[in-house]
Amino acid sequence: MELIKKQMVQCRMLTEQDFCAAHKYPFLVCSAPSVRSIGGAKQQTPTIDRLVVGDDDPSKPSPGPGDWYLVTELVPQDAKANKVSIGCGEGCDVRLEEDSVSRLHAWIAFARHGIYVQDAGSSAGTAVNGKVLTEHDLVRLSPWDRISLGNVDFIFLPPREFYAFVRSLSQR
Repeated sequence: MELIKKQMVQCRMLTEQDFCAAHKYPFLVCSAPSVRSIGGAKQQTPTIDRLVVGDDDPSKPSPGPGDWYLVTELVPQDAKANKVSIGCGEGCDVRLEEDSVSRLHAWIAFARHGIYVQDAGSSAGTAVNGKVLTEHDLVRLSPWDRISLGNVDFIFLPPREFYAFVRSLSQR
């Protein structure tokens, strides 16, 4: 909970420009109840946490769909890496505990001219905005694209759009 509370506080206190300077990597946002946990494999602290809109007690039932979100900033664990691995395997940069997610499910790659997603040969597949990818497809991501990894949907948000998203939640 601390990471997301910190993000909400930062979004309230920092200007958009300062927030974006502090967070150069994009975020994935998910509201799927089937995801049991998400975290970084190579970090001491998790890279993802739960954002609860309204009541801060996650043990209480949520009043409705979309009232809580799982969020991660896509920071490569190796500072020299230009991609982030996503899957349920121990070695993935972002670990998703969900039955439809493969050990190594997909890659998010950072290039000079954009950010791309690629399926890593997963059994349940990867899609962007409903278009199923083959293992050889490399799809450039745009803000608010929906990335489906198996049965889990994420929204892709660069820092500026994530800042606006969190600001909108904090004004509810």
